[in-house]
Amino acid sequence: MANNQDVFQYSMSSNSAWAGYKAHQNPNFFPKLASGQWPQILWLGCSDSRCPETTILGLQPGDVFVHRNIANIISPTDINTSAVIEYAVMHLKVKHVVLPSRSSLTGCQGGGLPGGIQISDAVQGGDMGTQDLFERHAV
Repeated sequence: MANNQDVFQYSMSSNSAWAGYKAHQNPNFFPKLASGQWPQILWLGCSDSRCPETTILGLQPGDVFVHRNIANIISPTDINTSAVIEYAVMHLKVKHVVLPSRSSLTGCQGGGLPGGIQISDAVQGGDMGTQDLFERHAV
């Protein structure tokens, strides 16, 4: 960030410039977003600030329905995550559910998975923990 500017103030002015650029580049951009969302992908990702989904996928706002938490934890007892998955599948009719993995997740510790992914015992609660989901559905 330039000139020791406050990061929040910088982000607000940057957002304003981005919105102006997008509206000039494509006058239908914001009206289309306001009309609803029809993403084909549900992304169950990590809260890591270095991994903005649409940026790393080369997609646009509205293309990916996103749920983030520490270390991509999926627990059968988590009402929030369950609601996101149900809404995405039943109402948005997403075609793909993505649970990305990385070689190092600092939010997890304990037993190992392929690629160096670590899952703690706390994540394993319920009938099917994250490790089981990963092993059954990894592609």
